[in-house]
Amino acid sequence: MCRKDGQVCLVGATLESSTISSSLIVGKSLRVTGSFDYTWLTYERAIDLISSGKVHADRIVSNKLPLEQIELAFQLVLAKEAVKVLMVP
Repeated sequence: MCRKDGQVCLVGATLESSTISSSLIVGKSLRVTGSFDYTWLTYERAIDLISSGKVHADRIVSNKLPLEQIELAFQLVLAKEAVKVLMVP
């Protein structure tokens, strides 16, 4: 769900193809972008930072919620009551 003149960012990668309704995008004047901004080097650096204790991974995720509560997740982030919410299927 996205408001009129809103923006949708598709994040991550999947091997499955998907379809997007162009009439929905045009009808609501949406901006659609994609984000795929990591490499194996990114993972290596993250693992090194966590392993060295410089980054505490358990502090990064502030909340874990079932996917059915996605709207609550956005509300928490927008209210600055959460930093990173992990959605669990």
